[in-house]
Amino acid sequence: MQASQKAFAQNQFGFDFTFIQTMFRRFSRIPSQRRLAGLFGLTAATGIYHLSNNPRTIHADSDNINDPEKIEIGTIKVAYPIQKDMGLLEKLRDTASTYVAPTLTGLGVLRVDALSLPCDGLSHSYIDGRIGEDHNADASVVVNAIYTGYDDPMTADFLLRNLANFILHFVSSIPSRLPSSELDHQEVGAENIAVVAAEEVIPVGTTGAFKIVDQLLVANLAEHVLEEMAGGHIEKDQASALLTCGYGRSSALVSIFDCKTRMLHVALAGRGRAVVGRRSGKSSYQVTQLTTDQDESSLPIRVLGGGGLKWPLKMQERLHADFLGDPPQEPSKDVTPEPVISDFQAAPGDFLILGSNAFWDCLSNEEAVGLVGIWAEKRDSGLPRDLFPVATSPNDIWKPDQLPVTIKDRKDNTPWNTPKRFINTEKNVAYHLIRNALGGEDEVMTRALLFMSPFRKQKFKGDIAVSVIFFQ
Repeated sequence: MQASQKAFAQNQFGFDFTFIQTMFRRFSRIPSQRRLAGLFGLTAATGIYHLSNNPRTIHADSDNINDPEKIEIGTIKVAYPIQKDMGLLEKLRDTASTYVAPTLTGLGVLRVDALSLPCDGLSHSYIDGRIGEDHNADASVVVNAIYTGYDDPMTADFLLRNLANFILHFVSSIPSRLPSSELDHQEVGAENIAVVAAEEVIPVGTTGAFKIVDQLLVANLAEHVLEEMAGGHIEKDQASALLTCGYGRSSALVSIFDCKTRMLHVALAGRGRAVVGRRSGKSSYQVTQLTTDQDESSLPIRVLGGGGLKWPLKMQERLHADFLGDPPQEPSKDVTPEPVISDFQAAPGDFLILGSNAFWDCLSNEEAVGLVGIWAEKRDSGLPRDLFPVATSPNDIWKPDQLPVTIKDRKDNTPWNTPKRFINTEKNVAYHLIRNALGGEDEVMTRALLFMSPFRKQKFKGDIAVSVIFFQ
């Protein structure tokens, strides 16, 4: 990053990496058994307008083990440690976040529900929600996001703390809006944000935010570490901890709702999916997938972080030799932080489902929309009943073909080869979705998946994060 760009980032946003150093110092003082974050770690990682700014984690420590199950083999008694039933489903329900407030409803958003369920006890997925003012357009912008770290949670944590702030700042800083017929499209620069067409303000500002945050996360971070070490301001262990953010990789799935035009913009770099449900007729929903699934086999590879794929070879060699960095490799020209952005005109009664990749491994687009539909009709959700069709099922147990949607690619079994049977018993729709993604009516299967050791869980599911936004 050029010095002028670096100065811009620091002067405009006050970004100086001190929060990472603070995190490291705090982390180093935590007893090692607590750093593991428990065996189960059910987490509701919430954003600025959800219930908390900090992830809440449920810990399962060594005192959660029952007396060993003893089995006699001949004259020898063999003891097997058995985990207690800690009421995991109840604790997971308690961590689900719901936000309904006049400040949102006045902006065209009725309600936001969110929940994140980590796979290995340490959350790699974070859910964010923020409201910002676009003073140039005299309008408000509502941002919701899911960040999922691929190899280390600190990169996703970095995005949680910074990306939405940069998006809101870039969007509100674009100085003027002109009709596209009067203006040639220009790209956002770090030092001088160009004038762009009115309808492109959010897409262009969002793309610029993704790029500058990735520069801070990769190029600027490495420069900072080298400067701090040269000046004797940090030790080798701190430098290594700081570089974790840069080496790690994370996806970012971000929705930006323009409250004035009711245009919904969804940006995706990496894994995740955004799906909209809309009432179609009296008793069904239309399903629209807004994002195209991305993986590392498609080019370019879109990811934030991943310094090992982006730093110059000489920089990697220096970090590897002096700071416990990864083995050097040739940087790839096929890696970019630039997101793919799609637009959708939201209507009253629409709802948006943001989900991590692991969530969509369990449910299809149609199943997820149908489940939200039956939930909205039944629950006392604060949503106007006339916006949602009435659907019924005997005994409140639903098969996929009983949901108020047309199932295109019908799969009657779960990824664990058990029949899909859905229930509708929860007040929070994000928990309702995750509960049905992990077994539905088959509570024994749900508990088995939650109760599994972190190492075995990774073979069955990844981090599941869901956010559902209802539009007024």
